[in-house]
Amino acid sequence: MAPHGNSSRGPLANPNKPVKVCLILGGMGVGGGEKYVLLLAEHLSGPLYSFHFVTHQESLFCEEARRLGYPVTVIDMTKRFNPVSLYKLTQFFKQERINLVHTLGARMNFYGRLAGHWAGVPSICSTVVNSILDYPIGVLKRALYVNADAWTARTAQRIIAVAEALGRDLRDKYGIPAEKILTIHNGIDLATLAPTRSREAIRAELGIPAESPCVGAIGRMTHQKGFTYLLQALPSLSERFPATRCIFVGDGPLRHDLQGETARLGLFDRCTFTGYRFDLPDLFQAMDVFILPSLSEGLPFVLLEAMGMGRPVVATAVSGNPEVIEHGRTGLLVSPADPLAITKAAAWLLEHPAEAEAMGQAARSVVEQHFTVTKMVEQTEEVYRSMWNNPR
Repeated sequence: MAPHGNSSRGPLANPNKPVKVCLILGGMGVGGGEKYVLLLAEHLSGPLYSFHFVTHQESLFCEEARRLGYPVTVIDMTKRFNPVSLYKLTQFFKQERINLVHTLGARMNFYGRLAGHWAGVPSICSTVVNSILDYPIGVLKRALYVNADAWTARTAQRIIAVAEALGRDLRDKYGIPAEKILTIHNGIDLATLAPTRSREAIRAELGIPAESPCVGAIGRMTHQKGFTYLLQALPSLSERFPATRCIFVGDGPLRHDLQGETARLGLFDRCTFTGYRFDLPDLFQAMDVFILPSLSEGLPFVLLEAMGMGRPVVATAVSGNPEVIEHGRTGLLVSPADPLAITKAAAWLLEHPAEAEAMGQAARSVVEQHFTVTKMVEQTEEVYRSMWNNPR
């Protein structure tokens, strides 16, 4: 672990002793929420803050966090309400003398906020990376989750939304007071996006001919991510571009079904499923067009990364995506669950390579100016500082 240090704006309650921050998330793999907390810890660890992660089960995230040198505690919080888990988390906060609790996700909000309140933790905040209103659950369960989230939000000093659209939902549909909510967009470090291999080398590894048009998507293979609609768009895209190939990067519960669907559609030899990969810059470089077909989002890191790599992007116009993409200038926005719209947008980019290249460069410029990890971390540290200097 290589701490980046902290800023020194304004006093902390005890500048000689780090504020002990506990980041709580339902981490499974290495997706957006996991990247978010690891970036915060990496850039803020130092003399002012120390970090400890709590999650609900052993996972790839736990392996990565420990590899980077951060302590990780696993407490089973997979059930909607488990008083034993709540007690264990409360005791953990007391024993570790946690100063600041930062939660992500509806279930982790519930456990983390209550346990932090009961343990007397001075500062509690949450980051909302997607809306409960978009969860693929029944109406009654959704209402329960929303009400529980709004109720426990009373114990939190600040609620960070990663997109303005999420902030509006929290205010207008959850009923959380506007003064508690602020938007801090996700940000990335462009320096980490340098490919390690040539476009030709990564394509050769994946079995993609050098001159074949190639589209791709990256993410956890769940219903929310909309991979099915990209798959359904491929037959008509292949009619217009017979040599088209598609890369699916990631894993998840729908992977087996998606692979089966490629065979049914006669696309088995056109699609490559890579599983989880850590060499995303290399994979972006292999793509001519990056496609984000999600049914719902917050503000996805993978979109910022694709734009930061200068890739022409097709993304659904959901939640925070339109806050990043200006349609026709830095990418193309399409309706969710619309394979035909995906086909048309991807085909236009493949048919107009000069315009697609210009769009990709404009996208990179937007990320450089507005969606940097430095900006995200500085704004989040201001939240930490304001809470620590004004405890509950």
